[in-house]
Amino acid sequence: MAQVTVPRFLVEAGLDVHVETNTERKQAIAELFSVSRTLANMANNVNQLARFANTEGQFPAEAEGLVGECRELVGRIDETIRQLAGS
Repeated sequence: MAQVTVPRFLVEAGLDVHVETNTERKQAIAELFSVSRTLANMANNVNQLARFANTEGQFPAEAEGLVGECRELVGRIDETIRQLAGS
């Protein structure tokens, strides 16, 4: 527990632009876990694609969607970082 008086805490909380709630923090952590799992799955897919491309000498056309998924994931990561930073 912080050694802060109640009046001091109230003043500082009132001056703080963004007061993070426990729920917001838990949501951000859950999002990071979700992103981590998705990233692990994508890494596995990329390895399978690389193996196929090396064996067959071609990159499968169906894999083009992976680029869009990567961009979406990067957006989720950026948004979660902004939330944690309080921006």
